[in-house]
Amino acid sequence: MRAQITTGKTLVKSSRVLFSCFTLLCNINLMAHPGLIFCPDQGKNIMPQEFHLKSAALNDNMFLKNILDTTIQNENKKTTYLYGDFGLGGYYTNSPEGNKKGSAGFAFYVDANFLKNENNWKLRLIRESEFNLFGPVPDEKFYDIGLLYGRVTKSKIFRLSISGGIGLMGGVKRGAFLSRSQGIFAYDSYEKEHILAPAIPLEIDLSLISKYIGIGLTGYANLNHEKSIAGLIIRLEFGKIR
Repeated sequence: MRAQITTGKTLVKSSRVLFSCFTLLCNINLMAHPGLIFCPDQGKNIMPQEFHLKSAALNDNMFLKNILDTTIQNENKKTTYLYGDFGLGGYYTNSPEGNKKGSAGFAFYVDANFLKNENNWKLRLIRESEFNLFGPVPDEKFYDIGLLYGRVTKSKIFRLSISGGIGLMGGVKRGAFLSRSQGIFAYDSYEKEHILAPAIPLEIDLSLISKYIGIGLTGYANLNHEKSIAGLIIRLEFGKIR
């Protein structure tokens, strides 16, 4: 009986030793396998190749995102321009009263522009002086201050914009009729009337541009209840234009 018990214990011990050796060999074989990484948590064991592929894809995505962000920033930077204009031209204004003569003369133009993408914000000043050799008197003089917003379309060498906004118009115009002089160069005399009125400035600009300088043609108008004005200006542009 004792021999049978001793033999059974020996078989159990031998089985345990064989099972331990088998488990150790399996672990060594699995750890030596090039396709696995073992973590204490069996649910977290992953393939190294898959891990590296996912890491590379993530790095590529981040790299492409950085390139895209940089490109967008550069494009926005490229489409932001600051420049100014000054120019000379002529103007004409009719008279709302039938017994008064309208005036025409010279116009001096200056502005400052902020252009981003296709949007243009402009602050302009125009000074008009009547060209008047033989009356009537007094000479009419006007000024126009305006803040305008416009839309722009452009190519590499041309730019076209249409703008409108709000402004203020002031100056001197002829008032009530006073008298008519005698002689060869007869002329009419009127009261001098100082005016100041809200206005709607309008513009259409066509420019030939380079990187830092340009030349352009502007047709403008100033709509108001005192003395509406229209004119044409030849401009010189300077600054960061293109």
